[in-house]
Amino acid sequence: MAKSMARIHKNNLINHGVLPLIFADKEDYDRIDLGDELVLSECLEGIRRKEIMVEDRTKGVSFKTILDISDDEADVLLAGGQLRYIKKQIN
Repeated sequence: MAKSMARIHKNNLINHGVLPLIFADKEDYDRIDLGDELVLSECLEGIRRKEIMVEDRTKGVSFKTILDISDDEADVLLAGGQLRYIKKQIN
């Protein structure tokens, strides 16, 4: 999770199957502390919606993150990364 992300970094994360999450409200970044237990909910559905809710179980609060991705990038993430996506396309 980040306040913003460079395009090349976002693409590298997607290619490796890692969610490039951006805080919907950038102020949420400052509310998280080292050691907080964060839980992402409904990730698979969230990839399609391009937003994922994150619960900070340590503080008992939730916040929204967004995925600034295309539908094709969502397909790559759902496959688990670029290599798995290509493997599915070949088979």
